[in-house]
Amino acid sequence: MSASPQKSEGKAIRPATTDEEIQKVAEIKDYLETKISDLESELGKLRGMLVLVDTTLREKSFIPAIALRSTAVASPIRTAPQKGPQNTGGVKTPEAVVPRGNEPSRENQQNANHRQLRRTKDSMILGEAFIDEQKVVIIPSKEIKLSQHTPPFESFFVNRILRGFQSKDEEEAKNGKMKPNEVLQYNVVETEGSISSVTIFNYRDTARLNEILSTVTWAFTRMLEKK
Repeated sequence: MSASPQKSEGKAIRPATTDEEIQKVAEIKDYLETKISDLESELGKLRGMLVLVDTTLREKSFIPAIALRSTAVASPIRTAPQKGPQNTGGVKTPEAVVPRGNEPSRENQQNANHRQLRRTKDSMILGEAFIDEQKVVIIPSKEIKLSQHTPPFESFFVNRILRGFQSKDEEEAKNGKMKPNEVLQYNVVETEGSISSVTIFNYRDTARLNEILSTVTWAFTRMLEKK
């Protein structure tokens, strides 16, 4: 009698995994491990700061912490007024919304919407982000020369993060939950083989913004290691 096909019943048949899929999964694993390490490091620093604050309050002040918090809420920190965008009748290029070159101006250095992207292990400045309500423009530091084709920039940051957000937005727009012109868009500009700017329009909320900046910082770090 011929062998019964029932012998293989109950065993899951796994599809073949391509080298490209393995590489992407490995990059995701690398990203998750780095993210966890960064968060653990930040948590340790925050706990240390909390201990210092508690000690200072006990030794130097008789004012309850709740009273200090109420005072802080009643007296918000003043920030410099921001200039509104000019209506040019079209989408501005990255050169039109950030200073030319990679050195930020004094105005941007003092602006709450300017962030530096720093490597975790040594605080090396990898780039800067210029943020307003509609977009974020990321400018790599002039000291580093990175190609958009160097992993994991396209394979993870662009394809997984930016296109992932974009796909979710397109689905919501399709279902009438948001307007088509509110869908996330992005533009990567490369000059002489190096990334000169990355502009993301319609990032929409703080959680997305933080994820974008965190991921591009990680991507730049890994790209430098591959040089």
